[in-house]
Amino acid sequence: MPTIDPDSLQRRIVDHLQDNYPVSARQLAHALRIPEKRVLRELRLMETKGLVELDYLPDIVYVRCLVVTSRTPASDGSVRGSGKMGKMGGAGKGQKENGGGTDPAYL
Repeated sequence: MPTIDPDSLQRRIVDHLQDNYPVSARQLAHALRIPEKRVLRELRLMETKGLVELDYLPDIVYVRCLVVTSRTPASDGSVRGSGKMGKMGGAGKGQKENGGGTDPAYL
């Protein structure tokens, strides 16, 4: 398994792909605010390493992430890139809404 530098473009691409699916190369370039040609060049390199798979259609290129990376916790204890939980209702701090038992999907 190749290692990915935490500050590299490849890591930014993998993080975005894990949060958003399905994603085209054009959408990825727009979200990362870099030229589409540069994204495609990086994606082809990542494909040779086995990190992503590219699905070529006549007018669009879809990207499928083949790896899972661990996220580094932010200073407030939340997961980086998951600003969706904000001030929504639900369980209090440190509490789970549903027990879920021992199933890994609920842990």
